[in-house]
Amino acid sequence: MVLRELDSQGPNEQVIHNNAFNHLNSFATRFALIDAAVAAKQDFATREVKTLFRVPGDKITMAQIATHTDKVFADLEKQHDALVAVVRAA
Repeated sequence: MVLRELDSQGPNEQVIHNNAFNHLNSFATRFALIDAAVAAKQDFATREVKTLFRVPGDKITMAQIATHTDKVFADLEKQHDALVAVVRAA
C-alpha cells in the first residue's frame, strides 16, 4: 500500500528521487508527494467500491446494503482518516 511507503520513508524519498525533473521545477518534489498521496487514497477508494461494499447474494434488500455499508465504514474509518491526513499534509 502506498500509504505505508509514505510513512516508512518519511517525506517519501522514493518518489522524490524518481522524479528526473526536480531540478527544472521547484514544485516537482511537492507535486510528487501530492500525486503519491492522492494515488494511495484513490487505490483505497477503488478497493472499497469494487470489493468491500459489495454484498454477497442474489436477493439483497436495502436494509442489508445499509447495514453492510455502515459496517465497512466503521471498519475502515481509521485507514481512510490516515489517507486524508496524508493528502492534506502533502
